[in-house]
Amino acid sequence: MHKKLFVSLAMLVALSLISIPALAGPPEDASGEWCYTPETMTVEKIAGGNQFFTTTETATWTGTFDGASADQCRAVIHSSGAWWGVCEISFASVTVGGKPGALEMFAVLSRPGASADWIGKWVITAGTGALKDLRGQGTMWGPGWQGDPEVCGVIDYSGNMHFKPDKKQP
Repeated sequence: MHKKLFVSLAMLVALSLISIPALAGPPEDASGEWCYTPETMTVEKIAGGNQFFTTTETATWTGTFDGASADQCRAVIHSSGAWWGVCEISFASVTVGGKPGALEMFAVLSRPGASADWIGKWVITAGTGALKDLRGQGTMWGPGWQGDPEVCGVIDYSGNMHFKPDKKQP
């Protein structure tokens, strides 16, 4: 558990330091909606009034990212009522700008209390197929899941993306 927490914190620091490098062309805007529903929620530990848990989620993405994802999240509800979480988001099949492929993303989110909106950042970590050279990052916000298994939690996203320039062979 300590290793996972360390890795999660390291990713949070990395996400906060990421900037889009100089490109061959301008980045494209990315925006849309992430609508997720928890499938499982497991309390891993309670310590010092803080509750640590993991979730698996199914989600539908609309907008720039068009497809379904399977998400693995780790979160903590602090004794103060504030929440913090990280999600590994996996698309087996997604379309971005008319190009199909698989995609991996990482998101870090927080909320100051149970009734507050989530805010956070996302970054593309890997892609395959026509998306193998896709890079991107951005922000997320919204109320998220409200506990009703029939209604998905809504998080809006926006940001920038670009395809890494082709490397030409000499």
